[in-house]
Amino acid sequence: MTAHPLVRAAKNDVAAMYRADPQGATRSGLTTLDAAVESIATAAARPSSPTIPSTRTSTGS
Repeated sequence: MTAHPLVRAAKNDVAAMYRADPQGATRSGLTTLDAAVESIATAAARPSSPTIPSTRTSTGS
């Protein structure tokens, strides 16, 4: 699953986002970067991941 090109690209995007954050660029931030990216990718790929219910109500239009 994580070898798929789309998954690798998404993981690279998340890693870049973390690196761009000042806290993510610290030594401790970089130390946890791989684990954080892997965790996000795994959670997003799970078909049984719970979704956040919509708070919007139908307006009937």
